Amino acid sequence: MSRGRKRAHATMLSNADRGLFLSRTNWEKEPAEVDLAAALPEGTYTVVMRDDAQWNKVTLGGRDVLPHTALKRFRRVVPAEKAEVYVIRPAAGN
Repeated sequence: MSRGRKRAHATMLSNADRGLFLSRTNWEKEPAEVDLAAALPEGTYTVVMRDDAQWNKVTLGGRDVLPHTALKRFRRVVPAEKAEVYVIRPAAGN
């Protein structure tokens, strides 16, 4: 995780059967751009994100089924003083 000079933290847990669990917390009083990297096996994946209100499907470039290469390095903005949880799972048919 790269976050510049912002106070932001990330935790990543991996389970071969259930995919990848990622949490991010921004302690700053302003949004923080955070670069993340996930070393995933070749294949396609779906990503859902939980904020403080609901689960949301994550899309990149309008796609919700993503190749592993799209998740090697990606940037998200974490809102000020918020936490987000991501679950990355192999797509159906993988």
